[in-house]
Amino acid sequence: MTKLVRFLAVAIVPILILCETGCNSPARQAIVNRTTNNQNTALNKASDGEWAIDLVRGLPDGIKQRRIRCNKEGLCWVWDENSVWIGDRANSWREFYSVSSGENNGGRIDSIYLESAQIGWVVQNHQLYKTEDGGKSLRRFSVPGLEGDPSSTVTDAFFVNGSRGWIVGGKFEPLRKNDPLINTETTRGQIRTAFIIETADGGASWKFEDLPRLIGSFEEINFWESGIGVASSRNDLVFTNDGGKTWIGMAKYFPDIDSERGRFESCFFLDQNRGWLLFTGSEFAALFTDNGGKSWTRTSWKIESKSNDTSSFSPPVRFVFVDNWHGLFVYNHTNGGELFKTSDGGKIWKLVTVAGLTDLSFTDALYESKGRALLVSNKGIYSFGL
Repeated sequence: MTKLVRFLAVAIVPILILCETGCNSPARQAIVNRTTNNQNTALNKASDGEWAIDLVRGLPDGIKQRRIRCNKEGLCWVWDENSVWIGDRANSWREFYSVSSGENNGGRIDSIYLESAQIGWVVQNHQLYKTEDGGKSLRRFSVPGLEGDPSSTVTDAFFVNGSRGWIVGGKFEPLRKNDPLINTETTRGQIRTAFIIETADGGASWKFEDLPRLIGSFEEINFWESGIGVASSRNDLVFTNDGGKTWIGMAKYFPDIDSERGRFESCFFLDQNRGWLLFTGSEFAALFTDNGGKSWTRTSWKIESKSNDTSSFSPPVRFVFVDNWHGLFVYNHTNGGELFKTSDGGKIWKLVTVAGLTDLSFTDALYESKGRALLVSNKGIYSFGL
């Protein structure tokens, strides 16, 4: 077995998620238009003997990290640091917004969450914006407690409907006696701490959630239909199973993963009971729950990677299960991602080898419907079905 060593680091990467939420949450009945165009890819239909693979939409060729999300209405979107593409029942996939267009050009897209094809929330250059005209323009959104503080950063946004949503990031606060002195998180007697801020009225007002004091900035927040949510960075995560009313610190699990090298990677919940939190130490370790997070069981995932990437800032891995046993695992590296599959609930992962896939670098994988997942690569969006 290849030992998987990835050094502890905080890395903020562009997020490409498909589903109702991030962190690989299931998108219930996500509807996308399959296309047969051959835009920048040679793989339209293929099979590895277990998974059937179809091209959903070709995308401009590139090596940037792409992520994918869907909302509950079936609207889906893909984005990287430069552009956003959307697809729904009425429209084939099309470009929605780019940093070189509109009034807020320049910089990079950190995250996006869309309520509809017209209304959405964009995190760009670590600031929160809202569009109400289908991405033609962005309006800077003021959040009390962050406004006027140039050191505060917003990294991700997630909404369960047009009224209720959350943003996460980090802000500097005065040092306390027992705070760890981390060079990258301290300056002039202050230290960066993670925050979750919630709105229940579409952004008219905001409140900070009650959290344990965590050093560093949260990078992602994700929710599922059952009220399960995770806010996370590589160093910390908090968990809720009551729709965000209370948040539980999960730091106690990090020492059990792999002492000082342990870091959080990614997570996925198949339903209100079954879910996985994935960590990296000397190997991949998954915490599995079958009772909605009331208890967790540790298992090891054996991934035989062919990559020699030892970067401290490699992108986080992404994974998805389409039923209790079958799943896909995108092992992200600095210069491309390997794709693995399991048919035994994660005990054994095998490299997916299909003619035409060798030129693709996958970066994200998310639930589409029972037995089906959507994956995004450097060249397009693909549907994998059993």
